[in-house]
Amino acid sequence: MRSVTVSHLRASRSELSFCIHLKDLTPVFHRALPFTILAALLPNLFAQSGWTWTQVGQNSPQTPPGRQEHAMAYDSQRGRTVMFGSNCGPCDNSTWEWDGTNWNNRGSSPFSWRYGSSMVFDSSRSKVVLFGGNGNNDTWEWNGTSWTNVSNGPMSGRYGASMVYDSQRNRTVMFSGCCWYNDLWEWNGSTWTNQGSGPG
Repeated sequence: MRSVTVSHLRASRSELSFCIHLKDLTPVFHRALPFTILAALLPNLFAQSGWTWTQVGQNSPQTPPGRQEHAMAYDSQRGRTVMFGSNCGPCDNSTWEWDGTNWNNRGSSPFSWRYGSSMVFDSSRSKVVLFGGNGNNDTWEWNGTSWTNVSNGPMSGRYGASMVYDSQRNRTVMFSGCCWYNDLWEWNGSTWTNQGSGPG
């Protein structure tokens, strides 16, 4: 069975755009999807529309080494896919951006290397929000130039949490994470608020 981790979901009037991490090298969809999908099976990168997968970025002057359990989010205002972290290959803390043609290494990040972070794009504030990974409970924001530490806690450290941006309420919503958390949190750009427990 194929496993798909959705790192970012953005809805507009005409399309849904995903940045996803596929944990299978032969992804198959059972019907044509009205989505544009960017799959980082690093060191290879694939773009998918309908039934067709196309490898992209082969001629990029810079290419991130192979990795897994990285975080990705699409900055719709700058037209960049932002990527950080890994659980294999080089254990570094570099931030990478994909501009649709080339990868660009944006340099070392001020926080530690980690895997399993959660990442979304906050379109109301034009910031990429990254939470946790490797059991950390810190929150960082990327403005296209640099990372800023905006919070530490109050929730327990974790990795693999599900996170999405609610553009109607201008909130980042995060649920669960390893290991066995059942809590729901919201980030308004300055404060995390516990919204109680999830189902089950």
